[in-house]
Amino acid sequence: MSSESYTTGLACENRPAAHTIAYDNDENKEHRASMSEPFRFLSLPKEIRLRIYHYLAPNTPTSPFRDDGGPCCPSILRTNRTIYEEAIVEWYSLMPYKASICTKRLRLLGLTISPDEALPWMFQAIKFLDLFIRLERVSMPGIKCESPSRHLALHQILHTCFPPRSIGAGNLLRLRIELGVMPPFFVAYKHQPDRLRRALEGNLSALRNLHGLAEASIIIAFDSATNHIFAFDYPNAPLLPWKMEFMAILRAFSNDLERSITA
Repeated sequence: MSSESYTTGLACENRPAAHTIAYDNDENKEHRASMSEPFRFLSLPKEIRLRIYHYLAPNTPTSPFRDDGGPCCPSILRTNRTIYEEAIVEWYSLMPYKASICTKRLRLLGLTISPDEALPWMFQAIKFLDLFIRLERVSMPGIKCESPSRHLALHQILHTCFPPRSIGAGNLLRLRIELGVMPPFFVAYKHQPDRLRRALEGNLSALRNLHGLAEASIIIAFDSATNHIFAFDYPNAPLLPWKMEFMAILRAFSNDLERSITA
C-alpha cells in the first residue's frame, strides 16, 4: 500500500503557503532498491564484456590513446583476476607496438630482454607489430666457418618471438619489419654474395615460422654511417656492380620472406 508524506512551509506575509509533497510508493521503493544493489558485471555474456573492454583499451599510440577521443580505463585491469585476464588481451591487441633487436637484445614494451630470457606473456596478445632488426656481424669464439651459430643472439631472439606454428604464434596479424644494415655487416659481406645469403638465412630464418599473416612488409634501410661511407642513397653516386648485387640479394631475400609470411 502506498504512503504519502507532506512537508508544509509556513506562509510569509502577503505570500501564499508553499507545500512540497513527496510520494514514496511501492514502485519507487523497488527502483531505489535495485539501484543500491551492486551491478554484476561478470553476469554479462562474455561477448558483451569483451566489447566493453574494446572501448576502454588504447587503440592509438598518441595521447589520449583513443582515436574516438574517449578516455582509456587502465583501472579496470585492477578489478579482479578474471577481468584482468579477459581485458589484457584487448589492451595489447588494438594498436601497433614497436620492438627492436639491437646489440643482441630485444627492446619491447619498455623492457630490455636478452636471448636467454622469456618474453613477457602479453607479447602473444599483440596483433600489430613494427619490428626493427639491426643487421651487424656477430662472431663467436671458436667458430671459423660461416654458420647460423655466428648469429646466435639474433636467431635465438627471433625464434623465441616467433616459434613454429605448432607451438603457438599468438594473435599476430600484421608485421612490418625494417632491416637496418650496419657498416660491419655490409663490410663483411659486400663482395661475398654466397656468404651474404647464408648470413641472412642464419639471422632471419626464424621469421619463416610465421604463416598466414594478413599483412607483412620488409623494408631495407642503410645506417647513416653506411650511407656516408658507401654513398647508397646519393643520386649521383656510381652504381658499382657489387653495390647492385648486394642490394639485389637483400631485396630478393626480403621479397621471398614476405611471401612466406603471408602464405
